[in-house]
Amino acid sequence: MFFNVTHFWNFFQQHQEHYNKWGDELKARVDSGKLVDKLEDFYKYHSDVKWYVCIDPLNSWGSHAIDTKTINPQFANWVVYNTGFFKRDGLMDVDPIFEFKGFENLVWHEGSHIYLDHLFAKYKNEIDALSYLFNKQDEGMQRNNISNWTYCLNENVVRSIVGALYKKYRTDRQFKRQVARETASDFIYVADLEPYIYDKYLTSHKYKSFEEFFPEILKFLKKNYPVKN
Repeated sequence: MFFNVTHFWNFFQQHQEHYNKWGDELKARVDSGKLVDKLEDFYKYHSDVKWYVCIDPLNSWGSHAIDTKTINPQFANWVVYNTGFFKRDGLMDVDPIFEFKGFENLVWHEGSHIYLDHLFAKYKNEIDALSYLFNKQDEGMQRNNISNWTYCLNENVVRSIVGALYKKYRTDRQFKRQVARETASDFIYVADLEPYIYDKYLTSHKYKSFEEFFPEILKFLKKNYPVKN
């Protein structure tokens, strides 16, 4: 095993001071954006989400979210993100750079999946009734490995929420680029759902929480995309 052959634990302990320094610096940058606070303020109800950002000094190629739900369902409420450093020509005696970049999309996207879990279970019948909106032969759905309507709707709602949050907290250019990216990726309902969520929920005081508002999204889809006879 890599752990035993490389004597990793000894190596880790010898460099613990470095790990603490790098981790504290990144945590300060993540906290400064109040990204989790903004997400909780959007939903207005508690969800038991645990956030873990793992720095990887041996990885210079990039960052990615770890699908804990698929690996072990009991950790479905964990959002785990692995990030490397981004300077391939870095010197041996210079600390690696762990960028604070793209974390808003990570926090708002992956966090939203967890916040929505119980709503998709609660409104399963109403969601199933809209399954005619899913085209499993669609090239975009196949490219995104989306094989069923529930998965399709979940992704479209999450990406619409992220778009609405971008509109509230980011520049107009960042917002438009975010929504355009989702549309180009064939999440076709984002173009309609994002402004609906922003106008009817995010900038409205009518609903006490997103849980109260969620059924309105299903009604909106049924009204705007009726069954074709």
